[in-house]
Amino acid sequence: MALLRDFIELITVPPGDLVYHLVTLFAIQLVLGMAFGHWNRRRRDSDAIRLLATGVGFASARVLLMLVAVLDRVGVLSPNVVLPPLERFLDVTTFLLAIWTFLPILKRHSRLGVTLLLLILLTTAGVYAAFAALWPRAEAQGIIYNGYWQEKVWEFSAVSVLALAFIASVVWREGDWGLAACLFALWVVGHSLQFTVPFTDSYTAGWVRLANLAALPLVAGLVYRHVLSASWATGGDTTQRMANVFEAVRHIGANRDIEAAPKLVASTVAHALGADVVAVGLPAQGPARGMRIVALHPPTDAILARQESTLLVSRFPLLATALQTGRAQRARAPGKDPSVAALYHRLGFEQPGPLLVGSLVDGTNLLGVVLVGNPVSQRQWTVHDEQLLQAVGGAVAASLVSASRRETADRSAELRKALGEARHLAQQVAGLEAELKQQHLRAEELATTLRLREQEAATRNQAVAEAAIWQEELRDLAEARAALEAELAEWKEKAEQLAGAGDDLQSQLTQSQADLQEALQKLSLALAAHPAGGGGILVSDREGNVILASQGAQHLVGRPGSTLVGTPVQTLFDDPLFGQAVSKLLHEGTQATDVVAETLDLGGRMVRAELTRLPDVADWPGTLAVVLYPEEGAT
Repeated sequence: MALLRDFIELITVPPGDLVYHLVTLFAIQLVLGMAFGHWNRRRRDSDAIRLLATGVGFASARVLLMLVAVLDRVGVLSPNVVLPPLERFLDVTTFLLAIWTFLPILKRHSRLGVTLLLLILLTTAGVYAAFAALWPRAEAQGIIYNGYWQEKVWEFSAVSVLALAFIASVVWREGDWGLAACLFALWVVGHSLQFTVPFTDSYTAGWVRLANLAALPLVAGLVYRHVLSASWATGGDTTQRMANVFEAVRHIGANRDIEAAPKLVASTVAHALGADVVAVGLPAQGPARGMRIVALHPPTDAILARQESTLLVSRFPLLATALQTGRAQRARAPGKDPSVAALYHRLGFEQPGPLLVGSLVDGTNLLGVVLVGNPVSQRQWTVHDEQLLQAVGGAVAASLVSASRRETADRSAELRKALGEARHLAQQVAGLEAELKQQHLRAEELATTLRLREQEAATRNQAVAEAAIWQEELRDLAEARAALEAELAEWKEKAEQLAGAGDDLQSQLTQSQADLQEALQKLSLALAAHPAGGGGILVSDREGNVILASQGAQHLVGRPGSTLVGTPVQTLFDDPLFGQAVSKLLHEGTQATDVVAETLDLGGRMVRAELTRLPDVADWPGTLAVVLYPEEGAT
């Protein structure tokens, strides 16, 4: 005990107290340095701002105490008059900032935490102002601050607040709650000893300083672990999550079942963002603008029962903003927004939580919406999460468009094959009808011959045997005719069935051609959205005049769209091979699948041109497509 008392006197009596200030300032500098670096990397992150504010508060308090110690050494002021209430006030401010930063419940409810911190700090500042005004008169009467009623008030308040913080850290165990509980326990022990057994011959809170020597390095460790975990969450873990995302996107693009794509999207986004729940909505048909929730991860009872829920955009402002701006939107206070609670209820969740809303768009076309929430963990979304959702949404939208185009092409090929089989069957039916007609003619010829032979048999007896033979042959022909007529009836029935199937196949082919036209328009819009980063497309009519020029094509050719439309394709480039390819594809009866590739020199810039004859589609004048894109390495 004597050794402990000597050590406490060493850090409370000059010049040893200056050593105490230097040691604690070193730990606080570590806290401030790590907090500033973390904030500099993630300036909009609320946790980074919280750490920076705590580091600045710690450093300011310690610098102010060192300044008082220095002024005491040079004899400018009396430390016994200024230091006792000031040090107690700064100690309370220090652990209040630590509670606000590291207590899980206050981190989860950030607005409540800020409000409580400001109220308690303002109250503490008012108490300090009153105590600082009263203390000089008491000190002039020879009263020692340790054991004085003001000191008792400070220490009792500190022990009460720290005990509550310790209990809260144990009850709400999140993150590094164990280290936070140890930190609060150290301060509870230090302030309890100062309250119960203070050194009554000193003005300084020796037990509290001793606790600070152990607690402040622990604060630096907590800050380090927080910064490290945040860096890992946005570094290596993000790399792995993005790798998983792109692998899932690859499966979506390769999957030929479009109906299964929303489920893949929901699970992909859930794993990428570590979300409790992810919902995918598609635009609903009808006059009212809405979103049909077609996939939910994990599924609730409503989704498992295949009961799709439609969200009216006008009732959910967050959803409307995301669709209008095309950017991810975040619900910062879901507990105070009734529309967010109603949205969670529609998805099958009773408790609301932090919510992110992102849109899936292809150029100007809205493909769907993604709702990402944490109703269970209540983890707040960050700016990094918004950016990640934006990137994932773009990749998923592109893969969905690719899968849709592949499905349309597959459906067109199947329809063409079915129509070919129908034509083959029709030809077989026509052949059977021609053969039946020949059999009818032969039967008529045999009947005529039989009548002639019967007439001759009336005059000649020897013709009786021959007539019997012809009669037998006639019966065989009649049986053959009956068999042919039955077979003809069967083939006619098949022909009627094929005619009905041909009508269905023709309507499906018409729909497929419409889908192909829509895909071509989407391709032009997609190329128009990237005028400088990739290539472009030109589409001409049957006469070879330009009817469509994407923004990327305008950029490569160096002419605006208003002058390109109506211009013959052959005159756009001086290369004779390009003109020959255009003439061949337009006038020589090439197939829609033929592709001709040429390399053009546009003012020193090498551009690759792929010319394709488009399939004939009703109401679509496009005949020739020219896809332009810069050669790799071309300047």
